Amino acid sequence: MATPLHKQASPEVVTPFGPFLDISSWNPVVLGAVLGLIVLVLVKSLTRGQSKVPQSPKKPQSPQSVTSSAPVGMMTTDSGPTQPPGDKEFTAAELARYDGTNAELPVYLAVKGTVFDVTKNRDMYSPGKGYHVFAGKDASQALGKSSLKPEECVPDYSSLTAEEMETLNKWEAHYKKKYNIVGKVVD
Repeated sequence: MATPLHKQASPEVVTPFGPFLDISSWNPVVLGAVLGLIVLVLVKSLTRGQSKVPQSPKKPQSPQSVTSSAPVGMMTTDSGPTQPPGDKEFTAAELARYDGTNAELPVYLAVKGTVFDVTKNRDMYSPGKGYHVFAGKDASQALGKSSLKPEECVPDYSSLTAEEMETLNKWEAHYKKKYNIVGKVVD
């Protein structure tokens, strides 16, 4: 009689965590998912804070996308005022001369009666550009309302709501931080 072949016992895998880490018995799909997850976590941790595509500086928001709590243009990074505040007095008619239509003259606008020199961003305030409606005027009401309507580019802002007034105050702070003060509107 032939002696039966004895099956050889497979070597027992001993791990510090018991049979759970015996990956030889894992389903290949589960094993692939676990390994993929580990690789993903490692890649994420190594690239945290890095951007694949260099981001360009933020551009001013378009006036149409502005809410009253986010004034247009506050994302620019130009340097602030370079001269002490001026004390020139302007009538509305005098201020209108500085509306960006004459390349020989600076571009001015006023907020709450304070006249700012916005010439360094002439490309935004020139005829045909998004902010030209504000140039050469006290545009307080329009700025408070985040409006581009020429009829709202007026100095009287007494009809603004509390939220619009907050927006106007943010605009005023923005212009004071970014542009030279030339003077005041006196009429």
